[in-house]
Amino acid sequence: MAVVVNPGLDRSDPLAPAWEQRRVYLKRKGARGGELYTGLTADFLGRDSVILRSLGHRSPMRTETDQKILDEPRFVAAHLIPDSADKDDDKVYFFFTERNDVGGKRVLVNKWSTFIKARLVCSVPGPHGIDTHFDQLEDVFLLRTKDEKNPEVYAIFSTISNVFQGYAVCVYNMAHIREVFNGPFAHKEGPDYQWGPYEGRVPYPRPGVCPSKITAQPGRMFGSTLEFPDAVLQFARSHPLMWRVVYPTHRQPLLLRTSTPYRLTHITVDRTLAEDGPYDVMFIGTDAGTVLKVIALRNGNSVTSEEITLEELQVFKMPTPITSMEISVKRLVLSLTCDIRQMCESGLGSHET
Repeated sequence: MAVVVNPGLDRSDPLAPAWEQRRVYLKRKGARGGELYTGLTADFLGRDSVILRSLGHRSPMRTETDQKILDEPRFVAAHLIPDSADKDDDKVYFFFTERNDVGGKRVLVNKWSTFIKARLVCSVPGPHGIDTHFDQLEDVFLLRTKDEKNPEVYAIFSTISNVFQGYAVCVYNMAHIREVFNGPFAHKEGPDYQWGPYEGRVPYPRPGVCPSKITAQPGRMFGSTLEFPDAVLQFARSHPLMWRVVYPTHRQPLLLRTSTPYRLTHITVDRTLAEDGPYDVMFIGTDAGTVLKVIALRNGNSVTSEEITLEELQVFKMPTPITSMEISVKRLVLSLTCDIRQMCESGLGSHET
């Protein structure tokens, strides 16, 4: 699997759209040939945002053009995460920010019938129950563990508040994410009603479930989503959003930065074993060409953490935004539009390409 983020079109181009366009790619390899999953804006005017599946032996697939499904998304990352030992039960997770915060034979033809979404929350508890929300997703990194089904999800968020500029790093547990996707769907009776949890009967197979040996029941096996009943596809079309939200570990950020002279844009994490136990070392890239090497410590059962900046490295001579970061054999590989650089994780020495 490979994930590549394209920073998009040149804003100085008079023919370019006015928004920041980002494309996310994920290539899934398998015995039946590779498949490419893409999140992008399909038309030049930026009105048709889609998630596509192409290549491979199966028919191309895309999300339906509907604001309930994708509402002016800004794609950030895509990852393939297994749900069980059955490869047919694997899930592709797309991470994106929205403006407001094989398919069926007759319904959702060549449109995904297993597409559902949930909201990630990253906020700081405030006085009188008023939280400070970091609601602009900037980057996502999966810290793989011994259990491949349960990586830890690190995410950088920014706030678009008029009061101050700030950034936060929140960490999510994959089991909690699955719990939300297995919970109640969000439902709204009509335009004049409030959102609430759907309390009616959810059709079988449940939307978001892939046809596989794990999900099959005796006498009710489906070879593909083409065989799903229309009731399932209609429900999937009208209920793409989950009612519950995904909270971070300890329900608050691991790291906070406010009033910084740069933007935090990328994150990579390396789990390092020390004499007193493991530490998650965060490497955070900025739009000024610097890399922050940070750890966050928690004392006992405390929910608050102490942030320690080990190093702040000026990797590039000119303040140039870092466009990607990756750890490879204890070396941190950084890149921008016209330069690639690798450096030891200790920060000693670097090599230009």
